[in-house]
Amino acid sequence: MIWKKELLASKKLLRNCIVKEVIILKYYWLAVTPDKFELPMIVTETAKELALFLGIKEDSVISACIKKRSGKHTGYKIVKVERS
Repeated sequence: MIWKKELLASKKLLRNCIVKEVIILKYYWLAVTPDKFELPMIVTETAKELALFLGIKEDSVISACIKKRSGKHTGYKIVKVERS
């Protein structure tokens, strides 16, 4: 019986000590000019921050990035760049 308790205690300790490796990709969210140069107008760390600067919803920022909208109508193109 004592052995069972020690085994359970060691399992709990082992479970608490296991470290899972988590890779978090970080990106910069940019609003750039919609021409061939794509000069940065606004640079933020999150889509939410960029949405606040532009006065639009976070979902709109993500959608524009995924759909690769040209930005001709809005005056800016949204780009997501991976940090190095």
